[in-house]
Amino acid sequence: MDSSVSTSDFYKDREKDYLNNISNNFYGSITSKETIKSEEITHPEIINETEINNIENENNINNDNINNITASKYEILKKISHFESHKTNSNFIYELTIGFIIISTYDKYLLFYDNNYNNLLKIKFPFIINSVNEIKNTENNIIKIFACSIYYIYLISLDINNKKTTIEKCNISEEDNMMVIHDFKRDLNSDIKNYNYHFIIQLKNSQILCTNYGIYECQNLESTKEKMPKIVLLKQYTEGVIVKDNIICFKSNKQLTNGDDLLTIFNFYSKKVISEINGYSFAISPNRLILINQNEKRKILIGACTQYSSEQKNGILFVNFEFSEDEKFETKVYFEEIEFFSVNCICKLNINKKDNEIFLLAGGVDEEYNKGIIKLYKVEFNDNETNVEFLQNIELGDYIEGSISYIYQLKNGKIIVSCGNGNILYTTPNLDGYNEDLNDDI
Repeated sequence: MDSSVSTSDFYKDREKDYLNNISNNFYGSITSKETIKSEEITHPEIINETEINNIENENNINNDNINNITASKYEILKKISHFESHKTNSNFIYELTIGFIIISTYDKYLLFYDNNYNNLLKIKFPFIINSVNEIKNTENNIIKIFACSIYYIYLISLDINNKKTTIEKCNISEEDNMMVIHDFKRDLNSDIKNYNYHFIIQLKNSQILCTNYGIYECQNLESTKEKMPKIVLLKQYTEGVIVKDNIICFKSNKQLTNGDDLLTIFNFYSKKVISEINGYSFAISPNRLILINQNEKRKILIGACTQYSSEQKNGILFVNFEFSEDEKFETKVYFEEIEFFSVNCICKLNINKKDNEIFLLAGGVDEEYNKGIIKLYKVEFNDNETNVEFLQNIELGDYIEGSISYIYQLKNGKIIVSCGNGNILYTTPNLDGYNEDLNDDI
């Protein structure tokens, strides 16, 4: 690891100017320069680090009242409170094993909250954090995560007992150490590639890296002796999901440099592409795929699809995997097109009514009224058939501004919704009204 992230003279003005003009190299043509341009900082900066066991902040959520707030069956979701520490759209939300919450914002912050929704830590980065991975750790008082961004995969360690945070940069090089692909202090006219790390898939003995230059496999990102990773696939994929054992699905989008509108089904053991599902505009940001394990033989992959050009469509893609005894499988695809609604994210609700039934929230923008909304769907899977029923738009109130960029259900059942004016905590969804309808039908 290279831990010298605070060296003041590490970057020159020439690098700063260069950073402000690289949007197409990393994200393709659909992302605005304002979204990804580098600010004055050139290394992560810890903005605030709060005493974890002694927090006094009038802006934090009053946890004593949270459990007393419930939604009626007519509301479905009821607002509890804003996360007051930061008011902008989020790229994704992630919950750690111990219940702490991480929020990545489009203005390049990582926000850390404890189980009572108190803001513990705020870190400013040069670029957006695309995704994070929690690292299994035997030290109970230490939290470690990987954070993927342009140029670097950061290793962030939080010492809960000592209230200390450290940030390191993973340093991956070729065996002869002639090329360090993360080295920002390189000749800008050289042919050395500049990497954007989208997503990490953790395997038993290695990691898979989704980057703008393809899919790579490495053995140990935490090791100081980690060598140049092995190239596995050449297209740009922004997210991947392990469907079963050695089967991994990677998503791409033709708006990305060297990308395409497809889902690639890949055998990791043989390092071969099994098949491709073409023609679907998967949301470019990571954390937009959901895997449902009905049983050992049946899996369902759900993906948010976003229209970035007139040739693409908004909607939700369902891929049913049916595995046989010899581990071969068949896939059946169903696409629910949603007109006049730009789909940014989806969230499966942890409400089990039937084994073959799920409820989904889809967040985005109503294109007709230019308003951020959430749509509620019921999905049934019968004999490898997918039936999708739109139930209703969920009323969120006038305090919602801009697009719905992310929806996340916590382990305690509560919902966090991210919109233009920040992140809002809601109650556990109340679907009793639909329960009554089902009982009436019986």
